[in-house]
Amino acid sequence: MIKDFFFRTNKRKNNSIQGLYLFFLVIFLFYLFIKISDLDLDFKFLTNESGFALSNQWLTNYNPTDTRIVAYLTGVFNTVRLVVVGIFLASIIGFIVGIARLSNNWLVSNIATAYVEIIRNVPLLLQIIFWWSFALSLPRISEYINFANLVFISNRGIAFPKIIISQLSFFIFIALIILLFFIPSVKNTISSKMNVDFSYLRILFFGYVPLLLVTICILFLVNAVNIDQPSISVSDTNVIRYANGFVVTTEFIAILLGLVLYTASFIAEIVRGAIQSLPKGQNEAALALGLTDYQALSLIVLPQALRIIIPPVTNQYLNLTKNSSLAVVIGYSDLFLISGIIMNKAGHAIPMFVLIILTYQLMSFVIALIMNYFNKKVALVGNQ
Repeated sequence: MIKDFFFRTNKRKNNSIQGLYLFFLVIFLFYLFIKISDLDLDFKFLTNESGFALSNQWLTNYNPTDTRIVAYLTGVFNTVRLVVVGIFLASIIGFIVGIARLSNNWLVSNIATAYVEIIRNVPLLLQIIFWWSFALSLPRISEYINFANLVFISNRGIAFPKIIISQLSFFIFIALIILLFFIPSVKNTISSKMNVDFSYLRILFFGYVPLLLVTICILFLVNAVNIDQPSISVSDTNVIRYANGFVVTTEFIAILLGLVLYTASFIAEIVRGAIQSLPKGQNEAALALGLTDYQALSLIVLPQALRIIIPPVTNQYLNLTKNSSLAVVIGYSDLFLISGIIMNKAGHAIPMFVLIILTYQLMSFVIALIMNYFNKKVALVGNQ
């Protein structure tokens, strides 16, 4: 009787199965709610003193007396720094290697092929540990390598001269760069609105104005910029360390090399595949018009290939962002490592994991938003 009522037709059968599934799901969620209600899920613990030191700081002034939220934000900044530099370098290397794979030069093509086939088939974690071991094998800081008193290399990192610039000078310099960037757009807008080709405006905007702005910038900064050369200091307890300059730590070097080389190998294959997917007639027509190989590549082939390249490259940027969490293996102070330290000292694992998830989601969302903007810019007009 009951079987006939619930399973008489396929529609009743499906509804019965879905209802049974929903019943058990509600019970499970109710059970989780009861368990979670007994937990302390607020974030007040982040306002307490952190009580631990951090390395790999840059442009931050964190110390152990700061709160845990300051420590976490320091880790977020370290992760963002790693991701931004990694995306920039991986894009450059990936494009170069991808184009090199299509080279007519046998040596260049095979070197690029060997790089791609080796790097992308070796686990990323293994590569990071390899570069970390290589960095640790450098000379001790007491036996550092000195290049003209400008660059110091040791197993503590690489020290470069640091440019010190006042905040006012920096913001003015950035404003001038932005102005130079938007000048062509302003000229094009004026010309299109008035439907006149202002040849004198072209000379003004692309000649005198940039030269004037650059001259002003140089004159303004000449007395506002100082160079802090690296040096070695020895404390009273005979601890040797870098005292001045800009120091790139071995942890940052290892994780950066691992992420960049690994991601670049995939970007190279994306670039190669995108170029090869274009009709051969595009390149042949460009060469028939008298363009050089470089001009044909930069003016004809790559602008069309970008429409194919950007979507899969966006996925590689997102993968690089998520893979940056592997920095915890070598002790780089990213947000994942600092979160683990906070959980070990204060507990509250669930709130910390929620915070970690939201942070990675936000970074991925920003990257996807920027790449979608560029994707729309290079898309065909009819496809926008």
